Amino acid sequence: METNAKKNGDVYSCLGKFIGDVGHLLSDDLFALGLDADDMAGLIVKERMNELIAFCRVNPELHIISMMPNGSMVNRVSPDAEYFVVGDGDSNPRLVAKDKDVLQGVLKFKYKLLAKEK
Repeated sequence: METNAKKNGDVYSCLGKFIGDVGHLLSDDLFALGLDADDMAGLIVKERMNELIAFCRVNPELHIISMMPNGSMVNRVSPDAEYFVVGDGDSNPRLVAKDKDVLQGVLKFKYKLLAKEK
């Protein structure tokens, strides 16, 4: 059972736990804060990285999470990311989620949460 990522080198094997800890925001949450996401799961395309950095500077309680091409998520800005999301939870930049297809995993996890809210 994964209770603390630091016990496992800051690497989460459970995407849901990582998302819960880092506080991944959905598009509605971002819109309320003044940022339009590129999809309902709150994904931001890499071409908007500078805009996202500026947004988080104005909102210091938020941080950027990078979705990497190798199928991981890192809890910091990475110029090599394919997509970004915004978090309002643990901002420890050493936190990483490893998953075969992190984008698919994030979307499945978020859509399950949305379905529960209805």
